[in-house]
Amino acid sequence: MIETVFQRAFGAAPTQIVKTPGRVNLIGEHTDYNGGMVLPTAIDLSLTLAFRLRTDDFIHVGSDNFSEIVETTVNSPLEKNWAAYAIGAVAAARQTKMMNRGADIYITSSIPDGAGLSSSAALIVSILKAASLGSGTTITDREIALLAQRVENEFIGVPCGVMDQMAVSLARPGQAMALDTKTLDYELIDLPAGHHMAVVHSGQHRRL
Repeated sequence: MIETVFQRAFGAAPTQIVKTPGRVNLIGEHTDYNGGMVLPTAIDLSLTLAFRLRTDDFIHVGSDNFSEIVETTVNSPLEKNWAAYAIGAVAAARQTKMMNRGADIYITSSIPDGAGLSSSAALIVSILKAASLGSGTTITDREIALLAQRVENEFIGVPCGVMDQMAVSLARPGQAMALDTKTLDYELIDLPAGHHMAVVHSGQHRRL
């Protein structure tokens, strides 16, 4: 259980647990950052995040995919390591007043890193949702998706569109999202119950 791992790592229980799905495209490769139409769908591979706001300015990030706990502070320069997406999400949450100190974060995930299944979007969205829940901030899932895109664009330096963040923030496994990335109008569509979708990993690691 992630609660047990979190308590062992940080010495206290988490206050929020957030689960966010991965995403795969049915239609729309490379059209989202050009303001086009896309049809992504959420998948049953997911990321689970345990989260606790701190009373100081430290940020601790742990993951079942990495042995070390990354420790930094809210005022430290963002280092380009595996925890950068999490630390960038905390910075964005602080900028938008969803939190004003640091956080303890632990991640478990069945979404392969670098497989094009939106593992980074799922992580950022999870942290923003946890920060919102922890602070009682009123923010919609659509607003969280836009803020998550900003984390990738401004903190990480990836000029991505908003498709991944919208899909993992708003859709659930079994749902596709017909999304106009120019207007952000969308419709959630249930996939046919009598069909199954296979996502095949090529073994090629994707780096942005």
